[in-house]
Amino acid sequence: MSLKSVFSLFVELLVIVLLVGLLAGLFLGQPVGLAYVETESMAPTLEPNDGFISIPASIAGPVSPGDVIVFRAEVIHGGGLVTHRVIERTEAGYITKGDANPFTDQRGSDEPTVTDQRIVAKALAVNGRVLVIPSLGDFVTTTKGVIGSIQRHTSAAIGTRAFLGTTGLVYLTTILCLCVYGAMLVYGRRQSSERRSGRDVGRSVGADARYPLALMALFLVASTSAPMLMASGTQKIDVRSDSAERVSLEVSNNGLLGTTTILEPKSDRIRIEPTSVSVGPGATETVSIRVLPGRSGDTQYRWFGQHRYLTVLPPSVIRVLFSLHPLAPVVVIDTLVGGSFYLLGISLVGSGRVRNRSRRATASVTSRLRRAIVWNR
Repeated sequence: MSLKSVFSLFVELLVIVLLVGLLAGLFLGQPVGLAYVETESMAPTLEPNDGFISIPASIAGPVSPGDVIVFRAEVIHGGGLVTHRVIERTEAGYITKGDANPFTDQRGSDEPTVTDQRIVAKALAVNGRVLVIPSLGDFVTTTKGVIGSIQRHTSAAIGTRAFLGTTGLVYLTTILCLCVYGAMLVYGRRQSSERRSGRDVGRSVGADARYPLALMALFLVASTSAPMLMASGTQKIDVRSDSAERVSLEVSNNGLLGTTTILEPKSDRIRIEPTSVSVGPGATETVSIRVLPGRSGDTQYRWFGQHRYLTVLPPSVIRVLFSLHPLAPVVVIDTLVGGSFYLLGISLVGSGRVRNRSRRATASVTSRLRRAIVWNR
């Protein structure tokens, strides 16, 4: 394979991964790979509907003044995700401000100082300038509308609500992958039968079978990642600081596969027992969270992280991978699922091109004209 082909394949896979991440972010409620702004608060850096490449906070590294971050607000717009620039770093956290706003968020909106636990992602910047993707929001809105329409029409035609929402999208994607995979499997067996029947092989003119298999594997990986990423994140507990409290957290699993949930304290004076729990399909387990008192008279928050993984691997292996990085189990599980699907498809369908086969090769127009001239002589 030439260097040009390798580069072309890399660009194609990169675009597919970014698009899959974008669609996943639509339904997960947090940026995955690509994100966009909806208001003018970051103008002129980011106009409404301008997009940017978002790097998850877990791998983005330390945050410095001048960085554009995505954080979970508590006051701005009634809470939710906000994309603003870090102006200053203090002992309590970060001071943030929209480029078009006259005041900082902490002064103009009474937004609490942004802590590391509330930062979701950081915008990719080169030489201090955010890489902007114009009109990404328009594309996202249109795509989301089309997907939602397909889900609604499918649910109405079948008479069930199972295909609505994020879970429904996962179901539809999985069914689509299985249908295409089955069609390719039948076609591959038919081609094998033709080879055994002694037909001549013409010139390879079809598409490489590896590309659709790789695309289906990526969609399957996205479907596998969605339940894990959707249920993971940082959660907040509101407590009175002058008394200790014990909170019971119910960890439910409504899926068809078992899950392993790992809980970790994200702030001081919080104890979790147990820190890891395995939940079977359709089951619920209870975890006890003990919050210790802080300064008297103050209302304070306690933060804890919840990370959920499909039990494709043994829980002990998931815990070891989690100790390396919270995303390590997701990467290994996705690699196992997507890689197994791809390798199985290659073994059944083959890695060559889809060929047009005939009993005899067809002569070219030039050859037939030449034979006709000789015959007439």
